[in-house]
Amino acid sequence: MIKLNSSPKTALAIILAATFVLSGCDDKKDNSAKNNSQDNSQTILRVGTSGAYPPFESRDANGNLVGFDVDVLNAIGKKLNYKIEWTTAEFSGLFGMLDTHRIDTIANLVSVTPERQKKYLFSKDYAYDGAQLVVKKDSNIQNLSDLKGKVLGAMLGNDLQQYAAQWDASHGNPFTIKTYQDNSGVYDDVVNGRLDAFIDSEITALVQIKAKNLPLKIASDKKLYTIEQAFPFRKDDKDQAFVNKFNQALDELSKDGTLTRLSVQWLGKDITHP
Repeated sequence: MIKLNSSPKTALAIILAATFVLSGCDDKKDNSAKNNSQDNSQTILRVGTSGAYPPFESRDANGNLVGFDVDVLNAIGKKLNYKIEWTTAEFSGLFGMLDTHRIDTIANLVSVTPERQKKYLFSKDYAYDGAQLVVKKDSNIQNLSDLKGKVLGAMLGNDLQQYAAQWDASHGNPFTIKTYQDNSGVYDDVVNGRLDAFIDSEITALVQIKAKNLPLKIASDKKLYTIEQAFPFRKDDKDQAFVNKFNQALDELSKDGTLTRLSVQWLGKDITHP
């Protein structure tokens, strides 16, 4: 309380001092709120996906992201008490988004390759598949060497396209590769003869063929190569510490049967073990 017999200058000084103290308290509250906001943001895992690669990731009739990869990431998020924040983009742009810190990882049936391992830090494998050619039921094509003078479809930027391009270049470019941003119309192009074959993961191909009752088949019982899938992260100390926790959650989901259950639910078989 300011005494009535205080001088005007003294009173003014006391008022200003009190105002400064109160202002400082408000600043502390604001800073505390900001810090809390920053702490909350650390519980968000930003995941990029094309949202167009069923049964691993796609959108349902209501526009919600669904699929095996989606459920696996959501289960990991629950284990770690992280909220999964999904971002959709064309597959060819997802690694660029990871490089520029716009997302933290990718859920799009990402294959582990030596080239990617040089640049990215991968989680433990969570799925195993095989690369295959998808052809018409009456086709005699069994492998890449049978595609001389023909057209092969591939997803732009994925390892299957890169594998086919490297094989083609090393064998004198016998076939043409037509790339696609997603596989929504690719299988129809094989049915209609616009493609002679399409290179895809075996499990994805089998699910697509069965779901749409397409007159297609897997070209051969022999896989072109075995695919190991994992989640990529940037290579730095912060991400290494997080990936250790991420891997622990994957281990727990494997041991309690969650990964197997989700695989059978979405894919009709267990692909979570080599």
